Order: sequence, then C-alpha cells, then structure tokens
Amino acid sequence: MMLDPSLIKKPRKRAIRPCLLVLLLIILVILGLLLFKLPVRANDVIFEITNDDEQMAWGRSGSTYVQKIAQEWTPQEESIVSSINSKIWKYNSPTDDVKLSVYTGGDEPEGGEFLAETIVINANIATSDQGIFINFPFESSLTLEKDIKYHFVWTRTGDLDNDNFFASKLRNSGEYDYSQHWNSCIANAGWTTGTTRETSFQVLGSIVYDLKIWGIDPVSGTEITTMDATLTIGYQGFDWAEYKGFSIAFKDERLGTSSNTKIYEAEDLEEDGNGEIEVNLTDFGIDRNGKWYLTGLAFGSHLDIEGGMFLTTRGYIDFWSDELVIDEYYLDVNIVDLPEFYPVSDFDIWYSENVEEFATPTAMAMSMTGFMIPIFQTIGEFNSRAQEMFDTSEAYDRGYALGEVFPLISGYVNSIGIFFGGFPILSFFKYIIILMFGIFLIKAILKFIPFFGK
Repeated sequence: MMLDPSLIKKPRKRAIRPCLLVLLLIILVILGLLLFKLPVRANDVIFEITNDDEQMAWGRSGSTYVQKIAQEWTPQEESIVSSINSKIWKYNSPTDDVKLSVYTGGDEPEGGEFLAETIVINANIATSDQGIFINFPFESSLTLEKDIKYHFVWTRTGDLDNDNFFASKLRNSGEYDYSQHWNSCIANAGWTTGTTRETSFQVLGSIVYDLKIWGIDPVSGTEITTMDATLTIGYQGFDWAEYKGFSIAFKDERLGTSSNTKIYEAEDLEEDGNGEIEVNLTDFGIDRNGKWYLTGLAFGSHLDIEGGMFLTTRGYIDFWSDELVIDEYYLDVNIVDLPEFYPVSDFDIWYSENVEEFATPTAMAMSMTGFMIPIFQTIGEFNSRAQEMFDTSEAYDRGYALGEVFPLISGYVNSIGIFFGGFPILSFFKYIIILMFGIFLIKAILKFIPFFGK
C-alpha cells in the first residue's frame, strides 16, 4: 500500500527563524561594539611630582610612627581626573590593601568634604622599591575645579603594624610652590606639614581649559611704529566638534570701527584646541593711528531643528560665540604715514577746511558750537567716516549684496551718536516706531470694530 505523501509531516521552518534572528542580532551587537567603541576616559598625565630622592615608611603603629601620608594639589585649570599614580611598595609582608581618599577644602587633609575613594589590592603592589607608579583608578571621573584645594590621602585598609607596612617615595625640593605639602600623620601629633617634601604622584585625566583668545607678543599697550610687525595670539579650550574655527580682528573703540578680519579654520589649528598663531599686522589693514583692541569670536554651525522639524531648507545655521578676548589687549598704533584721529579744537579752522559751500559759518552755527563743543569734539572723524558709509560703490564692491551694506549702516548709526553725547539714538527710534504702530493699531481697532468704540 502506497503512503499518501500529504500525510507525511514536514519540518517546521517557522521555529528556526526566530533563533536565526536572535543570532543575527547578537552578531550585529558585537560588531557594533567593536566598530563603535564607547568613549574612554582621558588618561593623560596632567600634573606630576617626580624626581623623588627620599622615602617614607607608613602604616605603622606607635606614638612616633607614621600612620598615613597625604599630598595637597590645587588645579590651575578645571580638571577631569580619572586616576592617580603613586610610587608605593610593600615593606616585608603586609596582607591588606591600600586606599586612596580625596577631600576638598579644610585646613588638614581629612578636614574637608569627602569626595571619593579607590582601593588597590595587595597583589598589585610591588614587594620592594622598584621605582614604579601604582595606578589608583576612580570608578567615575572626578571633576576638580580651578583654584580649589584638594587633598589626596593614602591609608592601609588593615590594622597598623610595625613589622609589615608600606612605603612611598618623596621629593625634597619644594618645587611645587602653590600649595602646602602634607607628608604624614603621626599618632601623637596629628598631621605634619612638610614645606619642602612632596609625595611623588601623578594626576591622570584631562584639563578643561576656559574658552578664550588672548594676545601674547608684543605685550598689551606696546607702541607700534611699523606695519611690518608679527603678532603672537594664543587660543585655548576649543572643542572642534562644536566649533569650526575662530576669527580675530582689531577694533577702534572710539567709533566702533573694525579692521579686516582674519579667519582660522579648525583643520589649520591644533587638534586639542589649544595653541598659538602668528599673524602679520598688515593683514588687518589698520588705516589710522590710535589704540586698536583685539577681539575674537568662535564660529560653528548646528542643525536648525525644533520639535523634530527643520526650520531652514539647508538644515544647518551658523552661530557665533560671545567675545573671547577676556583680558584687555590693545596696540598703540603710531605710524608716520597713517592719518591721526582728528578732534575738533577750533570750529572756524575745521569749517574752512571741510565745508566748501559757504565761505564762513552762519551766526546760528557759531552759536550752536559754543553750546555743543563736547559733542563736536570728534566731528572731523565723523565727517570722513560718514562719507565712506554712504559710498554705495564701496558697499557694492565689498559684497554685491544688500547684506553687505548693513555693517556700514550700523557703523553710521553708532557714529551719529557722537552728535547726541552717547544717547542711544537707534533704540530711541525703535521705541518711536513701536509707539506709532501701537497708536495705529488702536485707532484701527476703534475705527473698524464699532464695539470697541462705544
């Protein structure tokens, strides 16, 4: 008798598919972890005390023996600390471990606020003075603030023992001069301050520099008598994942006019965002004598997204930082071939040199000058600047676009403030326009909506 093929049960493939999918998912996860590793903590040495020439035994009992040691450190910049290295070894055969604790503030090492601790097991500590650093890693990186005092304290986890203990390297130099140097804690005397002896240790992590730009050479206030001068400018704290670069220029603060701008892209600067650049003064196109102040801005771009929607067609918008030249830096330009800043000392002389329409000023003009002498102190400079600002061909050549005219208009508005003794004339007109619009709106409502007019 023939067996009906339809009665034979075939293997069910559906049961295999979920297993294959799970296996595929596991493989993808492993590949992802290999290709896209999680960022690791920075492990650079950001501070160290080495060149050790002494040693100190500690972890012993008794009234005159050292129980524990400490070192004080005051970061000069904000620091992200991942671990501490210390030259520690075992003397004879201690069986316990070594603990490193961190405190902030306080006059003595353990007198401040406790921050964190980490332990190195006995097996990882050398059995003799081998001159090597033992690493004490923190479970989570510590953020240590600039100019704040911190104490690092090494203690043993077991009982004090006069026969089996630990020892550490010291440096007897006093080179670390911006803090005290805590060396030891003796049973009957408490903590002892060593003014020249320092515990050999290294701080590992990364430094968070303040974002800024500053002038280095020549020093601020230097008189410049030639344009053939090389300037050294420093920069620090730039994260190139956030910024694309920075720009620098010089500004004449009397009228708010600026020199040419120098732009530096990230790929042309130091990878870690900290460094120096050299630039020739001629690149800035400074056109008159006086005090010119350094200015600097960082620039970048980010996705213009709000609520999951792009707000611009290209998706990215440019942005600029606040002023990055925190410490005032200026050059006193005094070059023979450059024009001077012209104050009006005599109105008659100025009038005859600058006004061609009339031979002499009117009586009204003369009377106004006596009343407005402080305002007219810089009228000569305003005249030359205003002529440049209204030169449409210059604006056309600079930009071929309406947007290039706006800086000139802004400069004109700032300059016209000379006539008003610093009165914010632009803001005044803004308020006038807002007020006029409000009056118009109210009248429109009263006119076209009878209900409001009753």
